[in-house]
Amino acid sequence: SCAQASAWSMALQVFDRTPTEILELEKSPLNAALAACDKNGQWAKARELLFSMPSRRIVPEATTYNSAISACARLGQYAAAMAMFANMRESQLDPDRITFGTLMSACEKAGNWQQAMVLLHEAKSSGLDLGMIELGAAVSACEKGNQWEYALHLLREMDDSRLNADAIVISAVTVACARNKKWEHALAMYARLSTEFPDPRGITLGSVIVACSSGPSGSTESWKMAVALL
Repeated sequence: SCAQASAWSMALQVFDRTPTEILELEKSPLNAALAACDKNGQWAKARELLFSMPSRRIVPEATTYNSAISACARLGQYAAAMAMFANMRESQLDPDRITFGTLMSACEKAGNWQQAMVLLHEAKSSGLDLGMIELGAAVSACEKGNQWEYALHLLREMDDSRLNADAIVISAVTVACARNKKWEHALAMYARLSTEFPDPRGITLGSVIVACSSGPSGSTESWKMAVALL
């Protein structure tokens, strides 16, 4: 909207007019400008701001990188997000839960489930206490990559950690199982989804029906379940 565009423009103007001496000590104008870029889909501008910091003698913080990475991830700019992550590492800044969760979301949009798993392993190795948002992003990446076993394992890991998986996560696992014709798992997941959430997503139901209808040869149970779901 015009109001959002105006707010984004004003945030950049404040940043541009703030003397370097102040920006060296106070990062709020920079972080506000990056947050505005993130909310308004200005990923290229966010990247430009981030990589202009050395010439302005500004030392970025982890939150600075997170805003820039988020701006790229939101619009599916996977390569740009990973480049910023590499720069963050080179700057000897430690990524946090937000960093990894945002990057795994970028991996999902890019269809790169392998990189999402690498990031998940790195986050765990760093000792970070991952929550539903971060693990959910990894589940979604696995679903997009048709990696039903990884998706199911991650959901069980969430259950073991007493994290409340939301409808999106359970639906993603259900669809991953269904697409790979693992109809028993798909039915179990759909039953859980229907129990915990009153209005399961239509695409999930459709995937389960397809999985059931393509059950083991000679199995009457699978196609009867498909009919019952209609």
